Amino acid sequence: MQEPAPGWLKRPSEADTTDLVMAAVRTYAGQAGRLWAVAAVLSAPSALLGLWIGAAYGGTAAVPPAGYLAAIAAVGLLTAALNVVALGSVTRMADTPGLRVGQALAAGLACFWRLAGVGLLTALLVAVGLICLVIPGIYLAVALSLVTPAVVLGGAGVRAAMRTSYRLAARGTFWRAAETLLLAAIATTVVAWALGVAPAFASVLQVMRGPGGAVPPSLGQQLLAYIGKVLTLPFGTIVAVVLYRDLEARKGAG
Repeated sequence: MQEPAPGWLKRPSEADTTDLVMAAVRTYAGQAGRLWAVAAVLSAPSALLGLWIGAAYGGTAAVPPAGYLAAIAAVGLLTAALNVVALGSVTRMADTPGLRVGQALAAGLACFWRLAGVGLLTALLVAVGLICLVIPGIYLAVALSLVTPAVVLGGAGVRAAMRTSYRLAARGTFWRAAETLLLAAIATTVVAWALGVAPAFASVLQVMRGPGGAVPPSLGQQLLAYIGKVLTLPFGTIVAVVLYRDLEARKGAG
């Protein structure tokens, strides 16, 4: 098993959930430049295409809706694919101090299909759970929150990653995992709201209203949304890595 980054954690018996989040903050701060570079590279294509859609279709009623929706769908698929690579790249970088950006991107690409498969299956299970009175969905979201590090750091396949995540995050440690993820989500949400909610809301309105008559987000709004994503995307992934290593140390790698 690969050793965690130096200085990450106290012994598992001594580390509480605040320690885990602070370990993630230290890791983020220590590698911020490289993490932002990975997030910026992988977020740029969809951001640029979003600007093009706004310029090409915004406020023009004569554009056929089919073309507009096809462009939105293409950007959505591209964004999802690049987010998968970003998850893998940031996970590897967070666990390997000094890793270069190119090496991190290569690591993300190397496990793309496994990450895409486990991400899709996890999202479907959580969605079904949320439909079934919400609580099962929340439980599954926590229990399966460690599938990405299980794939990237543990080398697991789709089913094995889900079993590993469930063993680590659900069996006897559910509340520890849930509290850590909640603290991280609160911190991330504060930054995301400060930088990204206004342009994101404008974009949603544009899609819902269609190209005719919609006011596309301004360049400034789109830039703020892009910066917000670059700043916040790595942190939640780092928290998952820290939690994965912590629970792995508590329970063993078997």
